[in-house]
Amino acid sequence: MEQDAETSLPPSFTSLPAEDPAPSLTTIKTSTKSSRGKNNFWEIAQTILFAFILAQLIIRFLVQPHQVEGASMEPNFHSGDFILTDKITYRFRPPQRGEVVIFHPPNNPKVEYIKRIIALPGEKISINQGQIYINGQKLKEEYLPRPYNILPADLIQGKKELIVPPQSYFVLGDNRTSSYDSRFFGVVEKQFISGRALFRYWPPQRVQAFFPPHYQLQFSPAPK
Repeated sequence: MEQDAETSLPPSFTSLPAEDPAPSLTTIKTSTKSSRGKNNFWEIAQTILFAFILAQLIIRFLVQPHQVEGASMEPNFHSGDFILTDKITYRFRPPQRGEVVIFHPPNNPKVEYIKRIIALPGEKISINQGQIYINGQKLKEEYLPRPYNILPADLIQGKKELIVPPQSYFVLGDNRTSSYDSRFFGVVEKQFISGRALFRYWPPQRVQAFFPPHYQLQFSPAPK
């Protein structure tokens, strides 16, 4: 921020008559400093206000920082991780399978959860012998080692299978044995999805950008 240059008195001021004492010079200097101080104050205030408005616009429409709490997304996300949430992508395209999203659960809209999208609108999802099937095809999740990828029960809200409604998504935590997700509270409507996990910036040793995984669906029917 540019500051006013220091004011210097012209040489003519040094030849003032004795009856025009120095206090007049002091009065001029004091007035100049006060004006410069007020200008600096308003410049700082305007800068702070602009930065605040810009930050609010960024958080509202572009990206927002979040802190992960709990173990439901281990081993890929740990409690205490700090991530940036992309809030603009889903304005231009629908969510994809495998993306990690931040959303408001249907039974508690005041909080936000972090889970992974498993089934898309119109798909039939079922769980059999601890494995996920999408439209009868086994879903292989290479990002989840055992035992994280084994579901402890074959029921989805007390049913054997579920067809995901339009504009809705079936989400699961990566830590399948310790996650409260769509198996219990149901599907998540798109309007309640805040955004997708874009980047982990803390801790430093776990800095990482996130991309949708590539799925290799095994074309085998779900076991009877």
